Amino acid sequence: MARVRPRLIIAVAFIVGVVLTGCSGDQEGASDPQDTQEWKPFNFAMTGVAAPEGTTRRPVIAVKIDNTAAGQPQQGVGQADLVVEEPVEGGLTRLLAFFESQRPDSVGPVRSVRDTDIPLVEPARATVVASGGSESTLQAFALAGVPLLTDTSDLFVRNPERSAPYDLYADLSQSIPGPLPRNDYLQFGEADLPPGKQISNITVDFSSAAQTKWQLTDDEDWRQDDSAPGFTADSIAILGVDLQDSGLVDAAGTPVPEAEVVGRGRGFLVLGDELHQIRWRKESPKAAFQFSTDAGLVISVPPGRSWISLLPREGGKVSFS
Repeated sequence: MARVRPRLIIAVAFIVGVVLTGCSGDQEGASDPQDTQEWKPFNFAMTGVAAPEGTTRRPVIAVKIDNTAAGQPQQGVGQADLVVEEPVEGGLTRLLAFFESQRPDSVGPVRSVRDTDIPLVEPARATVVASGGSESTLQAFALAGVPLLTDTSDLFVRNPERSAPYDLYADLSQSIPGPLPRNDYLQFGEADLPPGKQISNITVDFSSAAQTKWQLTDDEDWRQDDSAPGFTADSIAILGVDLQDSGLVDAAGTPVPEAEVVGRGRGFLVLGDELHQIRWRKESPKAAFQFSTDAGLVISVPPGRSWISLLPREGGKVSFS
């Protein structure tokens, strides 16, 4: 029998209080191809899902991917374990797609990194694949000790059927060295929450120039209308963040914002067909995101594939139905 879902429309203005801390990088625990120890069960750090028997534990790879109409349809996003959608210049967004359980042979279009990416990848100690970045951002990556592979690497190929800068793609199927994950990216486990509002549609407006729409499938997975082809999310977190001026401009002279992800704020967590209002916090660049209720009850995210939207507190809005 089909479930009758009450319709709910919510427009949100987030209030975010941010506490920034310093960061540093390290490389301990890097993968060792010569390791012949007996296989031990483990869960993937990006999903909390148990790895199939015999699976080799390997570094997490994070790829910066274009998310504009000119860059669509993207390739490889459907095989990501977790994706962060972050605001960039001009009110647009880019994707930071994390790959651990799968390594597709074509991912892209690959674009440049931002300072915001450093605290986003630190919890997974991910090796970042990007087309480059500003001089100050590359220096920040180096100071943080975050491994960064740019388009000078043999990982990259140019697609002659696409025009620059939307023609660069990365092959992740080859061996890519790097440190192993430090901890789970999110606090995975069974969510002990009262029933939430039932929804089947989500519209996230980052600005007048960028909108992401989600629909609930019959299998209670979330799929986007026209972006991130093949990606289905078991959970979606929409986190209100402040944007600050990075002091940089792009090639067109447009100011480049930086999302403040170290700190705390309010947001929403969608699990299956249920919507929950939450508080989020990330205490340091290396710390994982933690979600809780207004009463302070820590919320665990059921194992599976997740999408995190960093929604600007000023000017961003989200609606559910």
